[in-house]
Amino acid sequence: MLDGFEFDNLLSADAAVAGLFTGVQRRLLDQAPGLAVLAGAQASGKTTLARRLHLLLTGQDMPVASFPAGDEAEMQKRLLSLLLRSPAMVCFDNLADGTTFRSAALAAAMTGPVLSQRVLGVSRDADAPTNVLFVLTGNNLSLGADEATRWMVSRLAPTAARPE
Repeated sequence: MLDGFEFDNLLSADAAVAGLFTGVQRRLLDQAPGLAVLAGAQASGKTTLARRLHLLLTGQDMPVASFPAGDEAEMQKRLLSLLLRSPAMVCFDNLADGTTFRSAALAAAMTGPVLSQRVLGVSRDADAPTNVLFVLTGNNLSLGADEATRWMVSRLAPTAARPE
């Protein structure tokens, strides 16, 4: 599964494997950490690693979602929409380079068994289980204080000048 990926250390490789095991058992857990696949440069294999995890979990290629940085109201809407499909994994791919990742809505979804929220455009609430593996990818990211305890971090550090 990890052949061809250049991790910055063995702990990062272990985190990638732990992400797979978490995804396998996530349906049984009320809460679990997510997997953050980070690197210092583009084309390091972040999305490829996430896609490989998704393929192993589901047998299908991975759909990606963009992260609405700084817009928690939009994040809540997006989370409900994604979770209502009951996916095995949700990946927020290619977060803005060099940012500090923070999301109270995602943190709450990762630590609670159900997301309950009003359906957009309708006067009713919907409940969606949060027992999915959350994955994010990005370059030169740091994690906010709340997020640091909710994510397993796997860092890629290719030695080639053009790792792609």
